[in-house]
Amino acid sequence: MRWPPCLSKRAIIFRTSPIQPFCARRDQPDPRRWHSTGSDFQTIETPCGASGSVSISLYNVVNQKTSTPLLIYLPPFPTPQPSLNFLPRLLHPYPTAVIHYRWASSSHPPPPDGDDSSPFTYPLHWPNPVHDVAFGYEWIIKNLSPPGLSRRDILVLSSHLGASLATSLALTECHPHRPFAVRGLAAYNGIYNWTMFLPDHRANRTKPRSRAAAREKAESFGAVSDQGCSVLADLAGKMPGLFARPDRLFDVFASPALMFQTSGMDVPKSFTRSTELASQIDWLASLQSSPTCLTSPDNNHRENSPDEFKPPKPPAPPRRAALIFPPRTSTLKIPDTTLLYTRPPAPPTGAKRKSRRTKPWGNTFETQALELGGLMRRSVEKLEVKERRVWDEDFEDWEGMAEKRVRLVDVGQGDDAAGGLGDGGLVEDFVSQWLRQKYGY
Repeated sequence: MRWPPCLSKRAIIFRTSPIQPFCARRDQPDPRRWHSTGSDFQTIETPCGASGSVSISLYNVVNQKTSTPLLIYLPPFPTPQPSLNFLPRLLHPYPTAVIHYRWASSSHPPPPDGDDSSPFTYPLHWPNPVHDVAFGYEWIIKNLSPPGLSRRDILVLSSHLGASLATSLALTECHPHRPFAVRGLAAYNGIYNWTMFLPDHRANRTKPRSRAAAREKAESFGAVSDQGCSVLADLAGKMPGLFARPDRLFDVFASPALMFQTSGMDVPKSFTRSTELASQIDWLASLQSSPTCLTSPDNNHRENSPDEFKPPKPPAPPRRAALIFPPRTSTLKIPDTTLLYTRPPAPPTGAKRKSRRTKPWGNTFETQALELGGLMRRSVEKLEVKERRVWDEDFEDWEGMAEKRVRLVDVGQGDDAAGGLGDGGLVEDFVSQWLRQKYGY
């Protein structure tokens, strides 16, 4: 499984200060220093086939050792204009490439033939962002790779919307045998399964244990509970514009959790209606379109048979099935991963405090991370540990290997209305520690 093929052959530098060419990079003895000079920041544009171009910002890339790991940072949300001050504070000491993917709810139609007065704009809903990241990654591989067969690691970081793309990139480009490829992933409060926004997803159909949660779920029939998280509520409202069609939520590059298992649900016709609610609406519409079936004399004997007018039950959803990922014939490997997440906000002050924590349910950053983390760990156990123990009798590090490879970090409760990787607190501490381990300082 690979990213969509890229069609570009060259990049166009559209804004840059005096800078040495990539082939003339110099070693820098102290890469931890943050440089504010113009020679350490540049932005290039690389063509993206027929959909315009994507911007890539480079920070501290030129004056670094070619063996120093490179960070690829995807912004949490689409950014209108790259700038020197855009990079999160904790990434300042490291060589970083930022791919400014485009992902918007709508775009203007193309101008009429022969009309050059209005600029042409392209639809920026899905799958445009995955194409932007693919073209940007191809440019990075071609232009920032070390000379010869020297090895250089790539670490991918992101949060929120960008974490979906970052996770897909890391899962499909982690080839240990390649000299220059993805080796690690750090994501915070990402969306790893967009189908969890749909009412028919099992996370929204599971019966909560507590009475308060059950009452909340009953009051939101046909809807998805975001447990009071404003970011998820905002994304749910923008989802029709970001994807245009419900079937695009099932794209494995948008929902990387679906690389490991099927969705366990049919593709709905609507973003917001459950299958049960949609079938009831269709049934009522069919009754209104043929009123004679209710007034015909032949149907008088059915007055005492209320079952005749009950809506039909929707078809049973398909069962979820495990998928083999990475494929056995590929050279892919589950990358070293850290998934950070916040739990849903605390209940109002007047609410009773729960004696014990209930099982996570609904569409939250917690359920998103726990699902993907569990699937990745299962893949490591089934495809790496189990098979290696068959032929390697001296393999002794199998116990806890999956948990060490894929770490799940709970950073506490919160709404995360404006949180990110560089906003301080536990998130920045964990990511900084992870980076220090990777860089060795």
